[in-house]
Amino acid sequence: LIASSGSSQKSDESVKLIALHADKILNSARRFNQYFNVNENEHWGLVLPEFHVAGLSIKARAFLSGAKVFTREWKTDKFTDWIEENNINYISMVPAQVYDLVQRQIKAPKGLKKIFVGASHLEAKLRAQALQLNWPLVETYGMTETSSMIAVKENKHFLVLPEVEVKTTSELLLIKCNSLMTASIQKSADKIIINSLNEGSWYQTNDRVEILSTKDQLSLKFLGRSSDYIKILGEGVSLNELRSRFAEIALSKNIALAQLELLALDDIRAGFKLILVVEINLGLVQAQAILGIFNSKCRPYEKIQECVLIGQIPRTELGKLKTEELNRIVIEELRKGSNG
Repeated sequence: LIASSGSSQKSDESVKLIALHADKILNSARRFNQYFNVNENEHWGLVLPEFHVAGLSIKARAFLSGAKVFTREWKTDKFTDWIEENNINYISMVPAQVYDLVQRQIKAPKGLKKIFVGASHLEAKLRAQALQLNWPLVETYGMTETSSMIAVKENKHFLVLPEVEVKTTSELLLIKCNSLMTASIQKSADKIIINSLNEGSWYQTNDRVEILSTKDQLSLKFLGRSSDYIKILGEGVSLNELRSRFAEIALSKNIALAQLELLALDDIRAGFKLILVVEINLGLVQAQAILGIFNSKCRPYEKIQECVLIGQIPRTELGKLKTEELNRIVIEELRKGSNG
């Protein structure tokens, strides 16, 4: 049973547990090893939690290839020395860790072959900055339910890995492969909910994609999550697109993306309204400066309506936003403001 690193969790829900058979985890690792042609002399660096599938999958890949795994607490200090001393060739990271390297202008050491970046979206500007420092980034797409990655992006789109089938229904991505979960288990209110997945079944995600086919290779063009497309004053709005625009502005000002978040909350008149959530230690002045730039470049109905300061934006160990928890915090802060 592996805890899902998914972003949404309501107040009356437990963490979702994903039941993964050992064979499924090994199937995923075998697929990875064959695709990237890894061998026993190509070692791994582990800077992610081992209790999530991202860390566990590294152990599985190394087990099958006969390579070593070197574990280290995440910190940029002497990070490249650690890579060189242990002859590390592969590392998996999350975008927040890539940001730390870029912010400190740390250049990649020789011998490092691939940095696999997953768990959340890697902004294009941050990717470009990391590549300038010679970090060999490969963006990945996968989830606990698929025992880690099922697609990788080294150029324009995510290439689907061998032995993984994909299709869409109403733009939602469905996946079938030999590394899918057995079931998900979660407590909601007073009920235990178990969703089983039969062998050979399709697993439906909440991701909207377009499937592209070129030279016998399938690739995925991501359009956002199903919950990321909303309407404001009757106009369609892609939160994914707006967040990317906002992130580019923040990165240009050297502001950590983890300290900011763009939310869409229900609004009786407009349908939704956009809220900028800011961590207190960043400060309101900096946040409002970025907000001003953003609002000056977007359509009237896409403007951010309010700015809310909170102590810390809730995120998982892998840096994913806890959307439901943040929504509750922000709604409470807005309620306090209206009363006081």
